[in-house]
Amino acid sequence: MPRGDSAVPSVAKKDAASSPTNYAAENNSRRPEKTVTVLVVSPFEEDHVFLNYIFSHSNWEIHAARSCRQALEILRQAPIPVVICESEMAENTWKDLLAEMGQLQKPPLLIVTSRLADESLWAEVLNLGGYDVLTKPFDRTEVVRSISLAWMHWKNTLERAGGAGRLASAANY
Repeated sequence: MPRGDSAVPSVAKKDAASSPTNYAAENNSRRPEKTVTVLVVSPFEEDHVFLNYIFSHSNWEIHAARSCRQALEILRQAPIPVVICESEMAENTWKDLLAEMGQLQKPPLLIVTSRLADESLWAEVLNLGGYDVLTKPFDRTEVVRSISLAWMHWKNTLERAGGAGRLASAANY
C-alpha cells in the first residue's frame, strides 16, 4: 500500500442509487487532502464488494455506480480522480464513459477491468486515452498500484495545469 495515503483506517462507500441528489453535498464535506477517491462502475456486486474489502483499512473512498449513466451523474456533481469501469457493461461501454468523461472540467483517469484482459484490450484502452487495465480476478497489489499511480498522475496533472495557468496569467500583465 502506498505510504501516507492509506494510514488512516476507514473507507466510505457511497452508492449513487441510495441518494444521487445529495451526492455533491455529502462529498464536498471534510475529506482529508490525501484521500484517494475512486468510482467503481460495474454491474457486478462482487467487484464492489472486493474493491471495498481491499480498501477497508485505508482512508480511500470508494463510490459505486452500477451503470455508465449513473457514473456520469456522480461525476458531474463532484470531481473524482479515478474511475474503474468493467469492460462488459449492459448499456453503454467504457469507451462511451471515457468520451463523456473527457468533457468534464477535471476529467478522471479511467482504469478498465476485464476477465478477458489481453494485449489488444490494453492497447485499445491506452490508445483511446484510458489509464490502465486490471485483470479479474483482482490482484490486491496490482489494484493498489494502479489506482495509486493514477491518482498521483491526476493530481500532478492538475497541479501542473494550475501552475501553467498562473504563469500564463502573469505573462499577460
